[in-house]
Parts: sequence; structure tokens; C-alpha cells
Amino acid sequence: MARYKGVERRRFPRLDIKLPVKYRLGPGGSLHEAHTIDISEGGVRLGPVSLSSEWMLGSCHVELEISLPHLPRHLKMIAEVVRVEEGETIDPVHHRRRHDIRLRFCNISEEDRKLIADFVRANA
Repeated sequence: MARYKGVERRRFPRLDIKLPVKYRLGPGGSLHEAHTIDISEGGVRLGPVSLSSEWMLGSCHVELEISLPHLPRHLKMIAEVVRVEEGETIDPVHHRRRHDIRLRFCNISEEDRKLIADFVRANA
């Protein structure tokens, strides 16, 4: 896939990096594991993940735990789904695919936002 070469409109710089993530869809949901494709202080792209009807655009209750390599603790935040991108086929018989999910942080501590921003800057 070709990278976008137009004017950058993002508010925050992104870092392409694979980091472990745990996520829960809504309060009381099951905890799942994934990894980041990229991250910024404003959000993250996860993938590939199995898509279910629970991944609703605009839903502002995806609980995330992100592990940064230099930290002894997980960063925890709530995010909203802003985009779902169709990914690889995992079961052609049943037409199941994996998807990349773009999330915007909607509830994150300023301390954790700064830790992510510093991490992105240090590794860009």
C-alpha cells in the first residue's frame, strides 16, 4: 500500500511500532491481546484483530492497556473507534477477515499522554 504523500493533517506525530496491547470492548467484556501498528499521543492503530459487531464506529469505550518498553507499568486509557480498515483473510470459507482498527484516546491521564508523546519523539 502506498503511503500518503499530501499535506500532513494529523495533530500529533505517529510512530510506526509494534507494541503489545490488551483491550476490552466495553465494561465487563473479555480481555483480548493485539499489537499496535502505530501510535501517537492522540491515538493508536491496532491490528490485525478479528472484527465483531462490538467494534462500532464512534463507540467510546474500548479499554486499552499499552506496554511501552521502558516502563514497568502498563498505560491505561479509554478510546473510541474512528476507523476500521479491512485486512487479511483468515477464513476464506466463512469470509472472515482480520482488520486494522484506528482508535482515538478519549480518556487518558495527562501523565500517560506525555509518556506516549515523549516515547514517540525519542523513537522517531
